[in-house]
Amino acid sequence: MKKCNIHVAAVIAAFLIVTSMAAPASAAMSNQIITDGVIYNQVTDDSSLTENFIDKTTHMTFSQLGKKYEEYCVEQGLPDLDAQLNENVAPDTIKVQINNFAQHEVDKGVIPNTAEAKANVAISAARSAIWNLADQLKSRDPMAVAFLQHSLQDNPSNLYYAPSTAFAGEVKGSRECRNLVTNYVNYVNYVKRMHFSKYSSGNQSTILNSTEDLHLALNQVNFVESGSKNSVGNWNLFITFSDTYDFDPSWGSEGAATIMNNIAAYAQQGGVIVPYRVQIKIGTSFVG
Repeated sequence: MKKCNIHVAAVIAAFLIVTSMAAPASAAMSNQIITDGVIYNQVTDDSSLTENFIDKTTHMTFSQLGKKYEEYCVEQGLPDLDAQLNENVAPDTIKVQINNFAQHEVDKGVIPNTAEAKANVAISAARSAIWNLADQLKSRDPMAVAFLQHSLQDNPSNLYYAPSTAFAGEVKGSRECRNLVTNYVNYVNYVKRMHFSKYSSGNQSTILNSTEDLHLALNQVNFVESGSKNSVGNWNLFITFSDTYDFDPSWGSEGAATIMNNIAAYAQQGGVIVPYRVQIKIGTSFVG
């Protein structure tokens, strides 16, 4: 669960409460894993989550629609959404501008003059704006951006990352995960006189926030440790982290990452961002 503060005052919230009709593009996922009755799609390529999505009304990708909205703003002499957010423009002003853009597309004959079509374009324009804002942080916070962009669809799949994936490696290398492994190793070494060869911790919780990327992507998570020792005394340990990707408005600071996080909190309230579950599994070995 992510946490954010009400730092950008109700931005986007006023116009986000509409019904979405955006369709996901194909993603490089294969195999399904079921854990506690929840179906997860195993991600085989981290970059697949940053593929663009298609608006059903205009048949444009979010990137294309975002560019079209920027062109409309220039044509009308209006600030784009990025500028409006940085200037803390009132939500009603943004709502009017987005709705005017939808009507502009009607007048040009791009979309039909129906409430559904205009609502679809409005929510897709909002999603494209969030998509493009997130893209600005992709190199700095790749996991957070990938997870956010995956949520910009009506029915995002639950995601599972095996130990071999880059995002699992990022979690494994974090200070918090290293501490968990150290504590596990110390525990089994302390009680090794009991000669047990397996140990599972049961469900626990922790906070992954030693980096901005982990803070925005995961933050508070549940985890389960499961280890076993082979005949020559080597232990194999797996830690599975579980989280619901959603946003809770209760933290904040200055900067682009906070703006992105706060926008996401409001967008979730309006159904632009849709929560889903994430599991990340890491593996390591040691001599017990």
